[in-house]
Amino acid sequence: TKHFSGPTRVIPLSYLTPHIDIDSDLSVCDKIRILTVGHMNPNKRIDSIIEAISGSPHLKQHATLQLVGPISSDHSGKIKALADKLGVSISIHGSVDEERLRRFFVDADISCCLRNPTLEAASASTIEAMQYGKAVIVLDHGFYKELPDDCVCKIPVDNEVAGLRNQLELLCKDQAYRKRLGEKAKNYAIHTFRPEQYARNIIEMCAQVPKASICRDRVNQATQYYITMLESWGAGNSVLSHQDVVIPMEFIQKASASYLRQLS
Repeated sequence: TKHFSGPTRVIPLSYLTPHIDIDSDLSVCDKIRILTVGHMNPNKRIDSIIEAISGSPHLKQHATLQLVGPISSDHSGKIKALADKLGVSISIHGSVDEERLRRFFVDADISCCLRNPTLEAASASTIEAMQYGKAVIVLDHGFYKELPDDCVCKIPVDNEVAGLRNQLELLCKDQAYRKRLGEKAKNYAIHTFRPEQYARNIIEMCAQVPKASICRDRVNQATQYYITMLESWGAGNSVLSHQDVVIPMEFIQKASASYLRQLS
């Protein structure tokens, strides 16, 4: 609203996760599974997750990191080498099909959805993990900052590794806490990121746009803008009244007015 005087609204992303009964048919694993999903580039903060785990004897013994998503062979090699050096259990799976991706979400205990820098208006992997009822860890900025504090674990951007280590230890040691957090995340996500809610917001915005003063004024403002520009170039009345100027200006006025009538 600082740079635009028209109506503005933040509309939650429309996202529905395929239904799976997550309380049944879980695969067996003797470690807490920490999942990160997406294109494995530096902004996923994989190095920080590995460093956080490596600094905790409990996490090194009881947790394993799973990476699911496209990754270059070079980046994969560097991540694996770092994990081996620091004694962190890790598995890198690369791209998988939709069914296997759902399986990873179902089996995960914790979902790490770190992004820095954050370049997204929203995060599908975060929403999906929440809708599956998983305990989710995010960095406290961008889209993630807007999520309720009692639905996800938020890590300070300027204290990433230490904050991440603390939250991972807490979640790994306290199964009841993981479950409570996951239930709150699921309840929020399934009621917030819905197609019908997204559509309703879009329709309401469409109704507000033609009523806004900025739209009613734009017809005359557009014409005046070009007239002012021509005058700044030294154009006098003879130029401004010339058919080559008048006809395009009339076209802008008629087209703009017609468009606003359609919106109304």
